[in-house]
Amino acid sequence: DMGLKILTNTEYHRPIECEMSEGIMMRERSFGDRRVHVIYGLPGATGAMHTQHGTPRWRITETAIRKYFPETWIWDLVPVGATGSVSLPLTVKVTLLEHQGFDMASESSIEHQTCVCSMDSMTVSWHLIATRLGEQNLTVKAESIPSDSLCGNEVVIVPEKGAIDIIRKPLLIKPEGTETELTHSSLLCPAGKNITEKIHLQLPEDVIEGSSRAHITVLGDIMGSAMENLDGLLRLPTGCGEQNMVKFAPNVYVQRYLNKTQQLTGEIQDRAVGYLQRGYQNQLKYKHSDGSFSAFGDSDSEGNTWLTAFVLKSFVQARPYIFIEANILQKATTFFMKHRMESGCFASLGSLFNNAMKGGVDDHISLSAYVTSALLELGKNDKELADKVYTQWQKKMMRSLPTEEYSDSEEAADSTASPNNRTATDFQTGVTDRALSCLRDALETVNNTYTLSLLAYTFTLAGDQVTRSKILNRLEGLAVKKDGLTHWQRKEETEEEEDYGYWWRAPSAEVEMTAYVLLALLSQPQVPDSDLDQATHIVSWLVKQRNCYGGFASTQTTLRYNTPTAQKDSVFNLSVDMVIEESKRKININVT
Repeated sequence: DMGLKILTNTEYHRPIECEMSEGIMMRERSFGDRRVHVIYGLPGATGAMHTQHGTPRWRITETAIRKYFPETWIWDLVPVGATGSVSLPLTVKVTLLEHQGFDMASESSIEHQTCVCSMDSMTVSWHLIATRLGEQNLTVKAESIPSDSLCGNEVVIVPEKGAIDIIRKPLLIKPEGTETELTHSSLLCPAGKNITEKIHLQLPEDVIEGSSRAHITVLGDIMGSAMENLDGLLRLPTGCGEQNMVKFAPNVYVQRYLNKTQQLTGEIQDRAVGYLQRGYQNQLKYKHSDGSFSAFGDSDSEGNTWLTAFVLKSFVQARPYIFIEANILQKATTFFMKHRMESGCFASLGSLFNNAMKGGVDDHISLSAYVTSALLELGKNDKELADKVYTQWQKKMMRSLPTEEYSDSEEAADSTASPNNRTATDFQTGVTDRALSCLRDALETVNNTYTLSLLAYTFTLAGDQVTRSKILNRLEGLAVKKDGLTHWQRKEETEEEEDYGYWWRAPSAEVEMTAYVLLALLSQPQVPDSDLDQATHIVSWLVKQRNCYGGFASTQTTLRYNTPTAQKDSVFNLSVDMVIEESKRKININVT
């Protein structure tokens, strides 16, 4: 009003007076990624939003929502020149920082006003509560507003451009508690007929509201779910001697199954073979000088009988895919012959770091049955190698005798050598037949269902139909049959069951023993229709025990199941109509 004018080269800003009275109203509208702010001046209101004559005015400001948030680096090397000072232009941004555990209250609005001085920054925190699960958008708007109050010692300035900045980020709201995934599987064998099965989505009582979800998968392959999750089966063998073998064996079964069903691709084969080669080399680090294996090799005082049998069985089955040195198999077999008892069964030596590996093999007879099955597989796959091992062993034993006894033994061997008497040279007669004789003698004393199922598989491999039938008849009397499903269970409850009511799954030991019976039925050269019929009911039960990845509670259980299913294959077409009762929706799924 005095008409005073000031001329200066300093940065000086004239204060802007902008009164925001009750007569001013601002509304915000969203259009895609842009927000429009409409400010209205109402009649009779005073302030900067009105003209001299009080005529109402309105103003529209448009602000784009920022979605690009680059890292900001404010430290830099800048030449200051002779004056020793420099002025740098910097852009001030208000940016939301993501924080773990940051919840939001959907459709809520929180306003906070604060004073931020030039060249300064401030952090503002809000406590927000989530009201919905899933991905929710969180929008933060920073706006410069006029004020009569000073900010520190500075006058508040509202720039014409850049007065409003808006950002939006999605936040994933997860439910509290522990995530639990439950699986219900069924095997459908229509055989030209229509089959209907109802699945009840029964939820636990303590489920968090809004956190439940369900999906259904229909596959025309009994191993389909496992094959879709190959990363859980095809793994690079690593770890100690036990862990390495647990990852080694599935690579063999996967290749065998995919090859029989004509699904083996070059990529999967190269990957599996590479893993087998790596696992084989790793396992040799845990071999003892006597040919046995243990979890930590020479760091252990002696090799373990069960693990050595597992290695022998797995290496024999891997020979079609990778090179396995014959000497490794010979020494492992010699280890068992060295530790045979007078009865023909095998002694239990060493210890396992993880006893769960051997499943229900926990007594003298079951261990001998497991070792015998490994030796039978060696004899079937490479009879020449097995006979060579026995011949070398017999010669070594003769040399260890005193001279007179050695001479008498040699003469006795010569006098009894004939086509019908192969005691001196035959692996079957000298090793596996003696072991089977021991198991046969102990059969009447065996009351453990797991051991019986393992014995049934062992005598099937041996081709002893009389003993096999006797064991299977005993198992038939112990079978649990319900709703077209067949399985076996232990009399003693030694393992806590995974009980979720409708979602119940059997303990690992029950799955293993049931899988051994299935092996006994399917491991014959010619499988009769009656055994195939029985096997169908067993497989139907086993399928229901699988998890969502096609496997089971333990790796050893998965191996037991995958072994028999990898031996048989079938091709068929399947049409499935899925009806959701509450919504009355019908979905047709065709599977080949």
